[in-house]
Amino acid sequence: MTSVLINNKPMSEWTLEELMVLLGDEQWRESATIDYKCEFRASDEGFKKDVCAFANAQGGYLFFGIGEDDGVPVEIAGIENVGLDKFNLAISNALSASIEPSRPAYESHVIPVGENLCVLIVHVFEGVSKPYRVRSEGRFWIRGNAGNEFMSYKTIEDLFLRTNMQKDKLQQIVDSRVGYLQREGALSALEYRQRPMFAAHFIPISVVSEHEKRYPLRDLFGKAGALFVPEGEAFGKLFDCPAAQINMDGLMKLGEERDAPRHIQLFWNGMVEFGTAVLFRQTKEAFFQSTFDPSIVVRLVPEMLGATFDYYRQIQMDEPVYIILSIENAAGWRAVCLKWGIDTVVDRSRLRAYPVRIDDRSAQAVASAAREILDEFGYLIGESDFSRFLGRGAD
Repeated sequence: MTSVLINNKPMSEWTLEELMVLLGDEQWRESATIDYKCEFRASDEGFKKDVCAFANAQGGYLFFGIGEDDGVPVEIAGIENVGLDKFNLAISNALSASIEPSRPAYESHVIPVGENLCVLIVHVFEGVSKPYRVRSEGRFWIRGNAGNEFMSYKTIEDLFLRTNMQKDKLQQIVDSRVGYLQREGALSALEYRQRPMFAAHFIPISVVSEHEKRYPLRDLFGKAGALFVPEGEAFGKLFDCPAAQINMDGLMKLGEERDAPRHIQLFWNGMVEFGTAVLFRQTKEAFFQSTFDPSIVVRLVPEMLGATFDYYRQIQMDEPVYIILSIENAAGWRAVCLKWGIDTVVDRSRLRAYPVRIDDRSAQAVASAAREILDEFGYLIGESDFSRFLGRGAD
C-alpha cells in the first residue's frame, strides 16, 4: 500500500495536530488499512492477529490510545508512554516469538498527548512471506474493510503459490548473477573465480512481478564517480570502486586491486549488485588460515542501505525492493569475532540469506530492515539474533 499521509505529512512527522484531524471524520474510519485501539499490550493475542491480518493483505496502521465509535475515531485517550525504544523491543520480541514463517516488517511512531501519555502508531508493511499466522492459534487471518477475516482455502493456496514464485525468481536472479561472476574473465581484470566472495543484491519488486522498468543510467555516466562514494568504515573498505564503465547490464564500477576484487553493478532495471572478496581475510583474533570477521557485515549493512537508497533517489526509483545477502565458496571458513563470542564454521559452499523487503524509505523503516537483514545473515553463520550487535564496535 502507499504510505498514509495526514496533512500531507508521513507518519514520522505526525504530531498531536495530525491526530486531531482524525477525530469524527468518516474519511479516517476503520478500514482495510486502519484500526484503532484504546489499549496496547504487545503480548496480547489480538495484537499479533492484527499484525498478521495486515501483513497478509496490503499492510496497515494500528493506532493505540485512540477510542472509536462504530469505527470512527472520537477520542484521544492515550496509553502509558514508556518510550519508543521500549515499545519497539516489546513488539519485536512478541512478534518474533509468535508469528510464522517470520516477523512481518513494521515501523512505529510515538506521539505525546499528555503527561506520561502517548498515542503509539504501528505501521505494518505488506508481507513478503505470505501467508502469516500466529503460531499458537494456527489460523490465517486477512484484513478487509469489515475487519479481520479468516482466509479461505483458495486465498491461502494462492498466497503460498505467489510467494513461492517470487522467491524462486529472486533465487534464480541471484544464482544467475553469482554464477556469472564466478566465471573466468567475467569482469575482465577482476577474478572472483574459486575464491570466497560476499555479495548483496537489491532487487526492485517490478523485476519479479513482470512489470520491469528501465532507468536512464547512461545519463548518469558523466557523474558516475559521484555514485556510491565510499563513506563509512565498512562500506569504504569493501566497496572502494572508482572506475566506471557502461556494459550490457547498465553501469559498472570496479575496484583497482586485482588481489582484492570488488565491484558495484547498476542495472537498467533498478537492480544493484555489490560483490567483494575483501571480507575474506585472516582476522587478528584467530591463528587460522581461513577466517573472516562477521562484525564487518554489522557495520556494512546500514552504510550499504544508505548508499543504495541515496542512489535510488537520484534515479527516482521509489518502488519496494528486496535485499539478499550471499556468501560463495566459503565452505570450511570460520566466522570469528571473539569479543562478541562468535566462532562458527561455514558448512556449505553457497549460502543465500532469506530476502528482506523494504517498502518505506523512512529512517525508521530502513533501520528496522537493517536489523532484519542482519538477522537473516546471522542464520547463514549459525548466529541467531545477529542484529543485537548493531552499534557495537568489534575492536
